[in-house]
Amino acid sequence: MMHTHFFKNIQGWFDYSDLYSVAVRIAPSDRESHFVEIGTWLGRSAAFMAVEIANSGKSIRFDCVDSWEGTGLPGEYDAQKDVVQKGLFEQFRENLKPAEAFYTVERGMSHEVAQRYPDKSLDFVFLDAGHAYDAVSADLNAWLPKMKDGAIIAGHDFFTAPEGVGKAVRQLVPGFSTAGSCWYVKISGGSTSEFEHLMARYRQENETLLQNLKRKLGLSRGGPMATSR
Repeated sequence: MMHTHFFKNIQGWFDYSDLYSVAVRIAPSDRESHFVEIGTWLGRSAAFMAVEIANSGKSIRFDCVDSWEGTGLPGEYDAQKDVVQKGLFEQFRENLKPAEAFYTVERGMSHEVAQRYPDKSLDFVFLDAGHAYDAVSADLNAWLPKMKDGAIIAGHDFFTAPEGVGKAVRQLVPGFSTAGSCWYVKISGGSTSEFEHLMARYRQENETLLQNLKRKLGLSRGGPMATSR
């Protein structure tokens, strides 16, 4: 039975569905894989990944890592009602009920949770926790040793947090590439050709869909809403 995506019903930020789809697509069918998402919040991206895994029929363990206690810093995240009322984790579990069989929880600070995993044990890790330079550096130093040879580690907000995410990745992740708002690299310098090919295909398909939609809405060049500079 195919499972229907429901991630759009969940509050949050998620613009890297292509990357998650490709990670599942290239996961082997003849052995178990181990995926970890770091920085799950209310579960929007986790919901997408869980359904992708369910529909793949592959044996993929998917762990969601978060403290579910906010950042501890003043700002837009910690001002939200779910954090103030300490109900973030409960809301996450409620949001993920349709996919509760396809994920597990590892609760705690991300760089500390990393110590629960053996070195060279993970196939795919996505980092989207703290965006400050020290936080990202701590996460990279904690999680990079946990990756298998040939595994993919990736993360969000490379361009939107240049002094935090961008700086730390440039210093600690040699050979990385970017796609949209994300960075990624294959561990041990192995070829990312299959991954790159699929990412390029997904981007092309999405661009075609976007251009078709723009034409239908009259937003293409020369359309009624086109503007000049």
